[in-house]
Amino acid sequence: MTNKEKYWLVKVAFEDLDLSDLMGGYELNDPAHGPEHVADVRRRAAEIAAVHAPEQAHLVDYAAAMHDVTLHEGREGHEERAADMVANNPYFQENLSEEDLEIVSEAVRQHRASTGDPQTDVAKIVSDADRLVETDPGAALRRAVAWGDHHMPELSEDEQLFRAYEHLKEKYGPGGDARRLYYPESLKQIEDKVGLIINTEGDLDQLRTLMNQ
Repeated sequence: MTNKEKYWLVKVAFEDLDLSDLMGGYELNDPAHGPEHVADVRRRAAEIAAVHAPEQAHLVDYAAAMHDVTLHEGREGHEERAADMVANNPYFQENLSEEDLEIVSEAVRQHRASTGDPQTDVAKIVSDADRLVETDPGAALRRAVAWGDHHMPELSEDEQLFRAYEHLKEKYGPGGDARRLYYPESLKQIEDKVGLIINTEGDLDQLRTLMNQ
């Protein structure tokens, strides 16, 4: 059975709680961290959970769904705010045990590559999933350029593309924060896909080709 097939088997567990009313913050986030991003993270997280923690797939999904929900309030500390939002929300408090609530909130708190230190399977899965949404080279470049367009509109098109390359090289290259991964298949996906970006050495024509794929 493929990971995709396992994903659809565990997806039914995600009907436990309707999170749509709690996820409005994604509409306010920058384009690189909006509704499409969280949907991708949830999908990736479900695929990993189907293999490594199928009995906690619903907890993985709750944490993945909430991981960036407060980012529009500021990047620094967004993981702390989101974790506190989960821990103090009556909806989660009424529907999860104290132990499961702590697992979900701490997974949100520890998801960030630069600051997190995941200890549970749920936290490790969400952390890896957040890294893996950028394993498609074109999607990774488009997200990075979208972030730049939003936060640095003064840059030219070529400058935005080169800035995106530099950001991804620093983030995913040797020693980069995003290489802090917990499952061997995650690292292979990063090396196979994002390596294509790094290997361009910043050549704009090659980067445009990748971005348009």
